[in-house]
Amino acid sequence: MKYYLLSVFILLGLIGCAESSSERQLRIAVAANFQVPMQALVDEYKKTHPKVDISLSSASSGVLFAQVKRGAPFDLFFSADSERPLQLGKELEMEKVYTYAYGRLVLWSPKFNELRLENLTRVTGKIAIAKPELAPYGAATQYLLRQTDIWPQIEPKIVWGNNVAQVEQFLKSGAVDAGFLSLAQVRSSNIDENAIWIVPSKLYNPIEQKVILLEQGDNTEQGQSFVNFVLSDRGQEVISQLGYAKANSDDIRS
Repeated sequence: MKYYLLSVFILLGLIGCAESSSERQLRIAVAANFQVPMQALVDEYKKTHPKVDISLSSASSGVLFAQVKRGAPFDLFFSADSERPLQLGKELEMEKVYTYAYGRLVLWSPKFNELRLENLTRVTGKIAIAKPELAPYGAATQYLLRQTDIWPQIEPKIVWGNNVAQVEQFLKSGAVDAGFLSLAQVRSSNIDENAIWIVPSKLYNPIEQKVILLEQGDNTEQGQSFVNFVLSDRGQEVISQLGYAKANSDDIRS
């Protein structure tokens, strides 16, 4: 009888531990452009929450959006835009949507120095842009270029990437001569910042990036805790250092 009771207590204890472990798991869907900063935020967060098990899934905002709509069990969705989290919030009747950063668009060419909009036509090879229907940086780039007189000349040279990470791959492999990507990529990849042009924010619509806390996940409490950290002074400082404008930034149109 004693051995039976002992076995029951041990079994209950193991079940309790398993449930506790499950509660500490946090599943985050993060847009490809924010993957490196997200890892830095996770590392910083775990300094004060060492027992939290965090799983990251990265893809374009459009792909992750579709996965969430199909019921993927994410706790948080960090999009590279504001539209998709807002749409999910409306469709799924979830109100916890927050702006966490603003993206900065840059033009980089490993082959041409001091490349700008005004001399972009001197690029003889291909120019890479993320697909606007999938990636907000692509939408911002397309908007930017279509406001200029050079769009008809460079449109035949465009190569479309699924996201800005693929644009960077095209550039580094030599498949294209120039491309538009994020300032965050430049800093995380140790690209020489003297070789890029940071596009003035006033030339394109702000790349507002939002996160939504998803109730279809099983850890909303821990999810809210992580969002609070991202929006804290320390979290926003990490984001700023890695190439983004802060969520409360006043200079996104500078």
